[in-house]
Amino acid sequence: MSSSMPRLSAITFLAILISLTGCVTPPDTENMAPKLNAITKRFSGSIGVNVSGGHMTDIMKYPDISNEDFTTVLVTSLNKTGLFKSVVETNPDYKLQIKLVKIIRDIGFTCTTKVVAEWQLTCTRDAQVVSDEFITTAYSRRYGNSFVAESRFRQALEYAVRDNIAEGMERLAKLSLDP
Repeated sequence: MSSSMPRLSAITFLAILISLTGCVTPPDTENMAPKLNAITKRFSGSIGVNVSGGHMTDIMKYPDISNEDFTTVLVTSLNKTGLFKSVVETNPDYKLQIKLVKIIRDIGFTCTTKVVAEWQLTCTRDAQVVSDEFITTAYSRRYGNSFVAESRFRQALEYAVRDNIAEGMERLAKLSLDP
């Protein structure tokens, strides 16, 4: 009887642990969309977007951001603000390359996620780099925000990405670009 008791306790502990953590879900692109009401500048040129360095979420690890999800949120934000005349896939006046350099996660009762991304804008007419900046944004979710750690990490990632896109677009809006 005593040998089955530790096994039962281990199984019970494992069942509780699984029920509390659940499977990892990818971030929701709607939660990553920044509010960009302050951007009123308009450039007459078109822009193309390329995002690299992202990863699909592995359900056995932490939430992650894919190139496709970051691109979707960024293109939607660019279109919504009208910062550039249009967002195009071929022959843009400007090419925005974003490299997701790293995502740093701080584990604990407060889950903090940092997103480090390189934002490089190039004028395609002469291949001149107009701007090349690293943008680091962080967001934290406390135990009180969500009981499940996976949810706190996902939310922290969503909001850190949201803030990174907002900061990147605000920096783009401060540039002086030739028509």
